[in-house]
Order: sequence, then C-alpha cells, then structure tokens
Amino acid sequence: NDRLIFMRYTVWRNDRLISTISVLAVLFIGVLQGLLVAVGISIIMMLRQIANASITELGRLGNSHDFVSLSLFQNANAVEGLLILRPDQALFFANADRILLLVRRAADFTMAHTHTVILSLELSNGLDTTSVEALRGFFLHLRQSGKRLILARLKDPVHDVLQLALGSDFPEVLLSRLSVSHAVRTATEPTEA
Repeated sequence: NDRLIFMRYTVWRNDRLISTISVLAVLFIGVLQGLLVAVGISIIMMLRQIANASITELGRLGNSHDFVSLSLFQNANAVEGLLILRPDQALFFANADRILLLVRRAADFTMAHTHTVILSLELSNGLDTTSVEALRGFFLHLRQSGKRLILARLKDPVHDVLQLALGSDFPEVLLSRLSVSHAVRTATEPTEA
C-alpha cells in the first residue's frame, strides 16, 4: 500500500515536466531566465493542448433529459435525424477552425439521415473574431448542405456576440441559452421553433 501512495507521484504529467524543466533551467541558466523558460514552455503546452481539441457526439441517456458522450455511456442513444456535438474545449482563435472542421466532417458523414445539427457550446465563455468568422463559414456550409443548426447552452456573452455577428444573414441558425434537451425538443417539434 505504501508503494501505491508514492506511485501516483511518479506518473509523468505535464506539471511534473514543467517543474523539472524549471528546476534544471534555474540551476543551469539562472533564476530569471529559468523562470522565463518555464513560463514559455507552460504557454506552449497549454496552446498545444487547446489547439488539439476534439469533439464529442452526444446521445440521450436512457429516457432522461441528460445528454452524454455516446462513446463513454453504453446506454446513451443517438436521436434519430439529429447530430448532437460538443467541442471538448472552448472555441478560440487557435482551435476554432479545427473544431468546426471536425463538426463539418461529422455532419457530412451523416448527411443522408441528419436534418439538424445541434452544437453545444457550453465550454465557451466568449468568442474572438477568428472564432466568429469560423462559425460564419460553418453556417454557410450547413446552409449549402440543407441542414438546420441549433447552437445550444450559449452563455450570455457568446449569445450576444453571435446575435450581433449574424444579424439577419442566417435566419436558419437558432441560438439558444437553454439545454441540449430543449434544443432536441425544438428540432423534433417544428411547432416550437
């Protein structure tokens, strides 16, 4: 049992890598330069992690109102006619194009049996100009493929920015601050739209 206590400290993680590099840099090139090296490496590792973001396909968990990862929960089921996706990172300039390309590919792959794409942006607290432009390109692509788009779980700053950026250019894009469950209801019951 004592070995198990210490084993978790020997697992190589990013924070341990940065700590080791910081100590070595301070020892070999000085305190200020060593700290600058550590900060630089931390920023590079953070940007690399965020830029390598992925998306998760969501499905309904049993008969509940919860939508969870289809790959992690065996009793979650996709909703017929809908593709429900959630980026695993907040959208920002370094990952917006990559994430929306993944969403576009997923939408194209399911084109025959999908009429609506629901994109949950719950992890995004704000959007920069690059992200907004990437979203506009994505909206155009979905319009050309004849799919409807619902953006769900938008935080207020994201909702406000998108309302301003979209104007009346994309009437088929529905912006919702509400849950994925509400977006699914909206997509499956046209009278609520």
